[in-house]
Amino acid sequence: MQLIRTSLYLTVAALVASCMLVDDAYAEQQQQYRLLLNSDGGSGALYAHEPPITEEQLCRVIDALEGTQVDVFIQSVSFGSYVAYDTKVGELYGKGQTEFEDPNFRRWADNVNGLLDLGKDPLDIWARRAHELGMEFWPALRMNDIHKDWTERWPSLRTKWELDRPHVKIGAESTDYYRRRWARKGQASDGFTWAFDYSLQEVRDHKFALIEELCLNHDIDGFELDFLSSPIYFKRNEEKKGMPLLTHFVRRVRTRMDEIGKEKGRKLTLLARVPPSFKMCELIGIDARTWIREEVVDLIAPVTRGYLDMNADVSRFVTAAKGTNVQVIGGLSDIKVRYYAGQASIDMLRAAAGGYWHEGATGIHLFNFDCHCSGAGRPGLPMFNDAEREVLNQIGDPQTLIGKNKHYYVTRDIEGHTPGESGEMQLPLDLLAGQKRRLQFTVSDDISVATRDQSLETAFLKVSWTGNSTAASQITFSVNGKTLKIADGPSPWVFHRAPIRQGKNQIELLGPKDDTDSTLRIEGVENVIVFKKTKPIDVGSAKQLFIDRRFIESSEGVELVMNPPRRDGVVLIKPDQPWEQGARISVYSSVLRENETTRIWYDLVKPTGDGPYDHERRVCYAESEDGLHFTKPELGVHEVDGSRANNVVIPGVIGGCAVWVDPNADPEHRYKSQAKVYPTGQFHIHSSPDGLNWRKFARIDPGPGGWDTQSIIFWDPKIKRYALFTRFWANRGDPELRFRTVRRLESDDLLKWDNQSIVMQADANDLATHETPTKQPPVDYYGADVFRYTEAADTYVMLAQPFWHWYRRDETDGLGPSSFDVRLAVSRDGKRFQRVGKRRPFLANGPDGKFDSRFVWAMPDPVRMGDELWIYYVGMNRDHDGILDPTASGKLLSGISRAVLRLDGFTSADAGYNGGTITTPTIRFQGQRLELNVQTSGGGSVLVEILDETGQSIRGFSKSDARSVVGNSVRMPVAWKSGTDVGSLAGRPIRLRFHMQDCKLYAFRFKP
Repeated sequence: MQLIRTSLYLTVAALVASCMLVDDAYAEQQQQYRLLLNSDGGSGALYAHEPPITEEQLCRVIDALEGTQVDVFIQSVSFGSYVAYDTKVGELYGKGQTEFEDPNFRRWADNVNGLLDLGKDPLDIWARRAHELGMEFWPALRMNDIHKDWTERWPSLRTKWELDRPHVKIGAESTDYYRRRWARKGQASDGFTWAFDYSLQEVRDHKFALIEELCLNHDIDGFELDFLSSPIYFKRNEEKKGMPLLTHFVRRVRTRMDEIGKEKGRKLTLLARVPPSFKMCELIGIDARTWIREEVVDLIAPVTRGYLDMNADVSRFVTAAKGTNVQVIGGLSDIKVRYYAGQASIDMLRAAAGGYWHEGATGIHLFNFDCHCSGAGRPGLPMFNDAEREVLNQIGDPQTLIGKNKHYYVTRDIEGHTPGESGEMQLPLDLLAGQKRRLQFTVSDDISVATRDQSLETAFLKVSWTGNSTAASQITFSVNGKTLKIADGPSPWVFHRAPIRQGKNQIELLGPKDDTDSTLRIEGVENVIVFKKTKPIDVGSAKQLFIDRRFIESSEGVELVMNPPRRDGVVLIKPDQPWEQGARISVYSSVLRENETTRIWYDLVKPTGDGPYDHERRVCYAESEDGLHFTKPELGVHEVDGSRANNVVIPGVIGGCAVWVDPNADPEHRYKSQAKVYPTGQFHIHSSPDGLNWRKFARIDPGPGGWDTQSIIFWDPKIKRYALFTRFWANRGDPELRFRTVRRLESDDLLKWDNQSIVMQADANDLATHETPTKQPPVDYYGADVFRYTEAADTYVMLAQPFWHWYRRDETDGLGPSSFDVRLAVSRDGKRFQRVGKRRPFLANGPDGKFDSRFVWAMPDPVRMGDELWIYYVGMNRDHDGILDPTASGKLLSGISRAVLRLDGFTSADAGYNGGTITTPTIRFQGQRLELNVQTSGGGSVLVEILDETGQSIRGFSKSDARSVVGNSVRMPVAWKSGTDVGSLAGRPIRLRFHMQDCKLYAFRFKP
């Protein structure tokens, strides 16, 4: 399998950040990742399940990440010095072994080897599942692993390769850093390490061969070099001499990965996970500054090993990376906490991530999170509980952290050593008489703004200490230059009005004047920020759709499902009039429903020669009262073949139409349509008072990138601006690399356009679908019908048009199959879209031999007909290169048909036979009764429980009070024993809990 990726392929976070760019610099941006999760241990899957493990069980962690901010799933593939995939270079753990030191080791070995015995490589399974869910997949390799140093406990972690080569280990000449951190006094392993000595070419070659094998043989998108898990690479006092060797090793890896990526037609991203400061990197032989300067890595994550550190020197790494293409990633490791707690709270994780975002990190790396979560080693439970899932939905974007509680702290040394005792952290800190000491920490929240807008509940600084209380009372304590009064009494000091600011904060302590028994130790510094409870979502009396998880705070046994519309394949409009002979109906057509009439403007193309502009292309008009039986009125507007007896409304070589009604226009320009015109290639808007008599309104220029597609414009009252969706040719200067994407722009007057962003393009999942003989992806996004769904609140729908091409064929120079179908994406703001339905077609190609077997194109926009949405679409049995369906017998078919969808039915929250529940976040409504758009099976039902904001049932509206909702209706009333009236709860913060059994829930609404 082959992936195609260039530097343009951006995640949503990167696109938002780049929305103002409109020139070629946009296409050169590096890919950015929101959240990268490294599953280092086996607690989520390989340890958790007794052999034989299934593919579903193996992917337990990946599946739990669906719908979160995680863009990259990273799997550690080493176990001691062993690996977890089919290998000819490394060794498989436990092959033929019957006794293990730990039950987890047995499960790990038997599960991996069991899969391989069935011809299933765990790496291939992980990669495939990650791609199916829209994530990239990277393996991680520990550059050393000192778990095997536990001679007394885990001798089996040492491979035959190293046992046969005793000279490759560092042995007794371990570094001071290693001895300080991993001393095992009184045991045989004290000061002794089996870590590989990277001064040896033999060691470097062996590791290089493992990495090369992984990159060559597996469908990966990047690679993590984990230099942190066991940070020892050279013998004592050889670290400085070894730095060039390690740099050369990484440079060699970079070069080979680039070569392999070129062979596969894509770039492989290289991440290095390193200690949290340049000084600590140098202590173990890593020249991180050179790695950044020479760009031998794409991403670098400075992290503290073993516990959550909020004080990694991210800002210095960011400064070093300026002017390079290297991105600095903030690292959160293991979620264990020293001194302040046993395990990091959600508020601590938010604080750590927020601090690193503020210091300039472009993403967050989350290490070992799944091994410390509630479902670790407990396969009967969900992998993540609600709080853990909240972490995964918040820390990958600085915007989602705004207004969320944070618990900052100054990190303590893992062994409790002070800086004077070679401690790695600022704390603990001994303060002697007359001594001045400083502490620093970063805060991402602007407390002054939160105070002004009254969103802040409380904020305080807490300092814990041990020592002489008399000495403590003599301390001079200041924050950001302001001296604070210390209250008499025991530890801790708590300051409720400390002048904490956004960014770097500095605490300065001056020891007491009296040095008699005056030693004071600062043990902990915490800054807690609590915001007022999030305001309830005001749903008013508007309909709310289950297009995403906005109204799903927690759920069990329920999944969001895409619902493709039903089709009968009946052609409603085809080229059957005398002036249409020899022509085909092409894809850039559109529809409106007005005054009980369905009005269709269709793109008619009639070839006149073999050249690119050798055709007549006109916009024609048809109408129908019932939306099924159309007439083509002879309008007499334009002459064709010497006669005005036709339905042509826009003549000339024009690239179709996209008709819409401008609510701000005067009557003469009420109707508008935009298209590329030929042969000038200009982008024109036409206007009309009636949709029949058109004239040029304006020429517009949305900036470089192209507009040769069906471009969509509508007025968005939410932002009070026009929105345009059109093409952007990425890498358009290079014919070998260019590909099509969909961009969005905004305007106040339809003439000047700004705020550009890419809203649809091939991502890692798309790119993993097929091999391709070129450097281009196997799929472009040719265009998209985007519309604001006015039947419900905050709902934007995209019917995207992927253009598939990935194999060579004899009939043409283009790539096959050169076909189109329709995929569904949804948004709450019209700017950030998420794909739904697990990438399955929303409108698939029709059967071979039918008019829509090769081309399906959704016309803007769906039309409401009673309680249904009719989606008109253009179909053809020829592909983009003009090749007919092989069953066509040389006959070109084209036409317009319809697909029928239930009102609001794009997606639904579905519960199966065993039932499930959904609990909404806190909402506030206006109205007297609750209605559902719901469909239950013969044995299905819904019970609706209303809770207060704390999650307690409200009297009279509990589950036991609820009446079963049974049936199939777009406006099904909900009742309790007391009836349907919920007016007494209007304006009050509440939650809804849906108890669902074998049903589909599309929407809810409170009706007046």
